[in-house]
Amino acid sequence: MVLTPEVDATRGDFIEGADDFTTPADRFSANLVWLGEEELIHSRSYYLINGSSMVAATITTIRHRIDINNGEHESARTLAMNEIGLVEIATDSPIALTKYSENRISGNFVIVDRVSLNTIGAGMVVHTLRRASNITKHDYEINKATRSQQKGQRAKVIWMTGLSGSGKSTIANALEKELFTKGIHSYVLDGDNLRLGLNKDLGFTKEDRAENVRRVAEVGKLMVDAGLVVIVALVSPFKVDRDHAREIFAFLALGRITTSSPTLNSPWLTVPARPRKFSALEIS
Repeated sequence: MVLTPEVDATRGDFIEGADDFTTPADRFSANLVWLGEEELIHSRSYYLINGSSMVAATITTIRHRIDINNGEHESARTLAMNEIGLVEIATDSPIALTKYSENRISGNFVIVDRVSLNTIGAGMVVHTLRRASNITKHDYEINKATRSQQKGQRAKVIWMTGLSGSGKSTIANALEKELFTKGIHSYVLDGDNLRLGLNKDLGFTKEDRAENVRRVAEVGKLMVDAGLVVIVALVSPFKVDRDHAREIFAFLALGRITTSSPTLNSPWLTVPARPRKFSALEIS
């Protein structure tokens, strides 16, 4: 097949006739059957697979749970194994999906755990959710590279994770002081401090912890774009959420930073446990 004009069509892309038009979307509503042994955690990143297409996806909202005995709608914050609910899903990149009622092939999908790669959900698209048409991404001439060049440094993130009370804030403080003496523009995003403002509405459930990590990663991404060296000190106990944060920073070069004390060779640091504030929490 030869396309005119030339189009880069990869595995999973749709090729349609002139009279057909499927609009790719990154937000949609769906009926979801949860198959995982662990409950659904909204704000956590999963893989969504439709046909041969796979994208990172987050269940942003659970509209209601459906009682399979009488069909009634019940309010719900999560879904347990074999429960069905109407949810809203956001994907990291647009995907060509249609209503399941119109096309069963392009209207169905599965949800896959990012760590175990087990299928933990199956869904049927109800309809796509369109973003406001007046929202447009603007690319500015002054970018991360030019801001970093102005400061004479390489923008990056150093992410420290560990149990509460394990010394993350202490190490972050020492590291920032060392960077400051070397003339490096840096900033610490401390988990406890952020819970006094940006994340004051979040608790300590798995769902809230996932959202906590996502917000901090997005703020850190903006600060790195400003040309700063960002130090994150955050209890981020679940590997899947840390991996999602890595993907948010995927465009960054996470190189080695050497300081006199301490020396950090990795953007991810698990420090030895000290007396814990939350003894029930474990790092996975």
